[in-house]
Amino acid sequence: MKKNYIKVQKVVFIVFLVAAALYSILSFGMVQYGWRNLQPSGSINFYTSQTLLNEHSEVFKSAKEATDFYNGLWNQIQNTNNIVFWTGIISLILITVAAIFGNFSRRRFYVSNVVTAVIAALGAVIMSIWSLISVGGLMANFAKARPDFEYYHGLNESNPTINGNNLPMYIVFAIVLILAGACFCSFAVFKFIKTWPKFEKKGEQLEGEVVSNE
Repeated sequence: MKKNYIKVQKVVFIVFLVAAALYSILSFGMVQYGWRNLQPSGSINFYTSQTLLNEHSEVFKSAKEATDFYNGLWNQIQNTNNIVFWTGIISLILITVAAIFGNFSRRRFYVSNVVTAVIAALGAVIMSIWSLISVGGLMANFAKARPDFEYYHGLNESNPTINGNNLPMYIVFAIVLILAGACFCSFAVFKFIKTWPKFEKKGEQLEGEVVSNE
């Protein structure tokens, strides 16, 4: 007996689409206000003699070490932000291609549906793993620099609090995107097997044999 998988198919597709869109949108809010003070022109730096930290670091032994670290941290923030953004965008593009081939509403799946679903899922998973690694590395450096950030805030209460408390959210959404991609790909393969004429006919024959035996 034929089964209608359209509802499940649409739910899986929409979840994948929304996860990718949200991840891309969230990238615009990654860089917090306080983080901008980490720029070479910001107030928490070791680039000038006028620094609020007065060339003092709770973490590093010399101003040069601190300068190299915070210069690298600011670049790391920019790179991670870009990776998160492009993870969402590339996933959206691949999902759109899959939609063009009918993965959203087609009742019978063909090889093209499976191929586009696999490519979309694989692209999203690879990019999401890259995001996980990048965000994880950024979280580790924020944790390392925490004593300096606390010292900086203690110099003047008007100084913004600098932390990476928002970063775990990007870890969670990357995992959600990976799971959504895996479900999208798995469902495409499952539906292809269930609706491809060769497999479908074989399934009907098996059902007929069961009925006759009864």
